[in-house]
Amino acid sequence: MSLQSLLLTQDPGVLSTLPGILKDAGISVEVHTSGEHFPAAIKDQRADTILVDFENGDAAELVRSAKSNNGRPVLAVALASNNNAARQALQAGATLVLPKPLSRDKVLSGVRITRSLVVQEKRKTLRIPLQAAITFTPIGKKPVRGIAVNVNQGGVGFHMEQPPKLGQIGELRFALPGKSGCVVATVETQWVNPEQKAGGFRFVKVFTKEELMSWIAARCDGALADSVSEPIVTYRN
Repeated sequence: MSLQSLLLTQDPGVLSTLPGILKDAGISVEVHTSGEHFPAAIKDQRADTILVDFENGDAAELVRSAKSNNGRPVLAVALASNNNAARQALQAGATLVLPKPLSRDKVLSGVRITRSLVVQEKRKTLRIPLQAAITFTPIGKKPVRGIAVNVNQGGVGFHMEQPPKLGQIGELRFALPGKSGCVVATVETQWVNPEQKAGGFRFVKVFTKEELMSWIAARCDGALADSVSEPIVTYRN
């Protein structure tokens, strides 16, 4: 799986070494030497990781912005030349701090940690397409039927002629392709679009969790492997 990253720094030493090391490690990087367009890049691009040099005056705010970017998880890595900058980075929400001056060993160690964390997060959020009949039984009400359209570790997306109300809790049953038996879970309706007759359930408790998670994990690993592409380095300013 190749990762996508954004880098903000004006440090000549970082600019001359870090992009090349990241590319060699299989990470594409878009390099910014000014913070002017960096917030827009965080918002618009599907970067897995941002790397921000804390010699930039807006570094802490940029990290906070990335961490709250529409609920989409972004891993923030800080470049810090002293303990004070490292402390500020962690307080702002950075997951990892790379001390300056950088070395190849330091960066590659950070890449290994970053890749592991990103893969874990992608496994949690990646939606696996699913076409399966579902039965939802709200507490104290009759069962209603629909179709599951996707599933991940957090829940199920669905279509129903009469979608349940937001926040409604009940029992969900559905079968996994290629598996015998049913997945049985307590779920809560997390979102609903009545016009499109669509919505999403959040898993509260999965009673057949091991089988479901192993089925999802196998398909996640395949999807992540298929996303491999040649890493590139680009420069914005």
